[in-house]
Amino acid sequence: RAMSKLGWRKVNGVMLSAAEADAREAMAKKVGETGGGKAMDATSDVEEKTEQTFSKRRSAHFYFEGQFTDGEIRALVRVAEASRAVFVEAFQVPQETDPAFLSGVFLRHEGDHAKFLEKCTTAGALERKAAMELPSWEEFDPPRVEVWLGARPFETLRDEVARAVTRYAFHDLTQMPSTPEWLSQGVSAWIGDRVLGSALSCFPRGAGQGLRDAQTTLRWRRLVRQWVEEGTVPSFHDVSHAAPGELTFEMTVKAWSVVDWLMTAKRARLYDFLARCRTGSSGKALRRALGAKDNAELDTMWSAWVAEQR
Repeated sequence: RAMSKLGWRKVNGVMLSAAEADAREAMAKKVGETGGGKAMDATSDVEEKTEQTFSKRRSAHFYFEGQFTDGEIRALVRVAEASRAVFVEAFQVPQETDPAFLSGVFLRHEGDHAKFLEKCTTAGALERKAAMELPSWEEFDPPRVEVWLGARPFETLRDEVARAVTRYAFHDLTQMPSTPEWLSQGVSAWIGDRVLGSALSCFPRGAGQGLRDAQTTLRWRRLVRQWVEEGTVPSFHDVSHAAPGELTFEMTVKAWSVVDWLMTAKRARLYDFLARCRTGSSGKALRRALGAKDNAELDTMWSAWVAEQR
């Protein structure tokens, strides 16, 4: 009641300050009002090769098709366009490095995923076997992503779209040969937080499903402050050395928070950090960009910033 009298209100079940609630509701309205592209009739290459019929839509920057209704594909295009716009504005992307046009294929079941890999990609048997363990398939020449839903709710595809758009846009911007896992997931979660207030797709498939705090990013700032106060937060050394698939829920939230720190409090050092990442380890790049002598000092600097946030 006290929070309500101070102007706080619930958004997706989480109490937020009036300013943050206004921003979240404005973004939800923006996504809903973003153009969803134009329905397409011509049979696509994927339809021909898989012998299926999809809903298809094309917008200025995306071509999406899949085993979902036209309205559902339109909703995914809206998330994609909104995520792209937020990314371009947040990173101040110069026109010459605008994110490339991206195609997306959205399927329902694991068997559909297997058929796509066999019929529509050049992946060999071993590569296809490894890809069956993943919720998506990515190609960069030309840019295309495929995602299968399985037993997850449709809303998960919105998260997957925001993540895919961010990953491809970040790749185009930074031109890193291989983006460090913590940075890739941290940036994806940062965009997902702003556009949707969620980032479930940034966890391994199935991970975080039973964790209340994984369902929405709106609790993460308070959660990070709690971890810092308790001394239970993962170290940056552990986060930055985690291989693909090894980031825990706690590590992913820490990665998101470090990216938030960079994007808000350390903007002046952001591009220096990204430039250093192209030629060395991300940990060393971040320490040098922010003037920290080691990871322990980096953690201390970040923890001080977290403690100041409200």
